[in-house]
Amino acid sequence: MANRTWNQRSIVLYFYFYFRDSGENNTLLFQIYIGFRSPLIFWESSRELVDMQEIEKHLKDLGIRPTAMRILIYQFMGSQNAAVSLSLVEENFDKSDRTTLYRTLKTFEDKGIVHQIDDGTGIPKYALCQHEHQAKKHSDLHLHFHCTHCNETICLTEHRIPQINLPDGFVPEDINMLIKGICDSCSG
Repeated sequence: MANRTWNQRSIVLYFYFYFRDSGENNTLLFQIYIGFRSPLIFWESSRELVDMQEIEKHLKDLGIRPTAMRILIYQFMGSQNAAVSLSLVEENFDKSDRTTLYRTLKTFEDKGIVHQIDDGTGIPKYALCQHEHQAKKHSDLHLHFHCTHCNETICLTEHRIPQINLPDGFVPEDINMLIKGICDSCSG
């Protein structure tokens, strides 16, 4: 079975392949995505498909239309061990429009899917939020580590930023705690 999905600039075909077991149950074996604007071909096993369906549901729950590009960028962000810059996203989606990629990251940031990290390099980096979405506006109050050797920025989600009591009249808008040094990969 093939489904076609169109957005303004691309066509993506979804092919679903089923296996009928002895109990007459259909089990999804794999799914293939083929993008015609940019030459993207993805082979998904049934385990990965569950992740794709979860991503699609998560985006819908947040009021985001789950386009093929948004799902792929979400999946890419989830596969990264460190925060990524727009340039790195561009390198991995080289046939895609920079504006589309930027708008996707900004939409994800506005909806609390990713958070932006200022690691002192002058290049904003983005990381997938590791919490359940509970509020429209949130802050990821955890530490970030920037390796001065490999230039990667890593979320240290298990280390929380402590509550800071500000003087009366001071209203915090953002908190960013960054540790600079050499990561475990570079120091070993």
